Amino acid sequence: VAGQELIYLKGQGRHPKVKVVCGAEKANEIFLDFHASASGGHTGQKKTRDAISRRFYWPGMTGDINKWVSECAACQSAGHQIKDTSEHTPINVSQPFELVGMDLGKLKTTESGNQYICVMIDYYTKWSQAYPIACKNAEEVTKQILKFVFQFEAPKRILTDQGTEFVNSVKLYFINIYFKYCMQFLTYEFVMVVTGMNATIQRSLCKLVGSKPETWDEYLDAVMFGLRTKKQMTTKFSPFFLMFGRE
Repeated sequence: VAGQELIYLKGQGRHPKVKVVCGAEKANEIFLDFHASASGGHTGQKKTRDAISRRFYWPGMTGDINKWVSECAACQSAGHQIKDTSEHTPINVSQPFELVGMDLGKLKTTESGNQYICVMIDYYTKWSQAYPIACKNAEEVTKQILKFVFQFEAPKRILTDQGTEFVNSVKLYFINIYFKYCMQFLTYEFVMVVTGMNATIQRSLCKLVGSKPETWDEYLDAVMFGLRTKKQMTTKFSPFFLMFGRE
């Protein structure tokens, strides 16, 4: 179907996908939007291919995307400084917010004074939130957990590797200041889903900030949007789809 100078490719079946067919002159521009932009996050070949192929088609696109990702200067310069451990055997959960992981990461201090990132991820949908914070004491972390609770709901359990003493301090803030009840906090040495997501976020930020690592908090929201809209290997869906039922 041709319209408004665009050609559309419509699939078959009860719920056919409609893709925009583009020529070689637009293909690289589309690739840069999906890979090199802040919301693209410089993801790898497969996630970049999946994101583009949901909306666009051009002959030879798989080879083109693989080639362009492998030649991306930002990806090459960043290398593998931060190991990605986000793809692994999932923990069994039966519904959203049954289990939420929390992890803290250290980055360059920004002009706003932020030097840590507090990452929270729902183990069922893989929906993740990341909050820039200036310090990582129990009071500040509790505030970020509350942001998560007020935006979504109180998780049944929160999993973290921050240690028993830290977790007990967080519990006190919930019980004595904010709530009459406390969610169940679990301390576990290996929290691969959330630590893997933290590594993925930091790697994406590293590729985007270039020579200005102190600007990472300016890119964080866009990076998170990109990660939420890309298909996960474990669930085979994007976190956005599992949360809202649409891409």
